[in-house]
Amino acid sequence: MADVTYADALARLRAECGKPTGEDTAGGLRLAWWKAAGRTARLSDESGHELWLTLQELDGSTAFRVLAGDAPLTPLADAVRDAGAWLR
Repeated sequence: MADVTYADALARLRAECGKPTGEDTAGGLRLAWWKAAGRTARLSDESGHELWLTLQELDGSTAFRVLAGDAPLTPLADAVRDAGAWLR
């Protein structure tokens, strides 16, 4: 699988989930999030090379999709599909 960049993931998530509710950059790390129906999907560049999609319920329960880095990868298409379904 080709490397997934933050820009790749953000573009695909924008197409599926619409404009992010918010975006931030701090110390070179990037974060974008979408909120709907008491749920949040958060794309984060945790360490400059590990991308995570965190799907979080209002009650705090979470599910993670690892998009890039040393851990097992979740295919970007699957993560984008999951985020769209999660927010509906």
